Amino acid sequence: SDVYKRQVPYEGITEKIELEKTLKNLGTVNFAFSSFSCIVDIFSSEADKGKAIKTVIDSLRINKWDVTVFGDNENDINMFRMFPSSVALKNAEYNIREQAKYVTDFTCDQEGVADYIFKNF
Repeated sequence: SDVYKRQVPYEGITEKIELEKTLKNLGTVNFAFSSFSCIVDIFSSEADKGKAIKTVIDSLRINKWDVTVFGDNENDINMFRMFPSSVALKNAEYNIREQAKYVTDFTCDQEGVADYIFKNF
């Protein structure tokens, strides 16, 4: 069967830097380092959360202005760019939070998504 995503553990910053260098040189995959554990997600360069969500909402005839997307990782940046209402979790790295329209008051582990929804909807 086809493999769409792999999660690979690493130990320490040195191994993370080497792994990032290797993955960048491949050029045929995308990857995102977890913001809360020593795991890297490696996935097809064609995989894109934003495009997947857009396909679903288009088939349901939902306007993108009626959708709020949440994320905390590098693989969420394209999704944030595609949807006007984007929310980063507090635990996301700075560059991820910068791409989002809003940032939650809490991390993913602190149920930041639920808190945001209860406060805003």
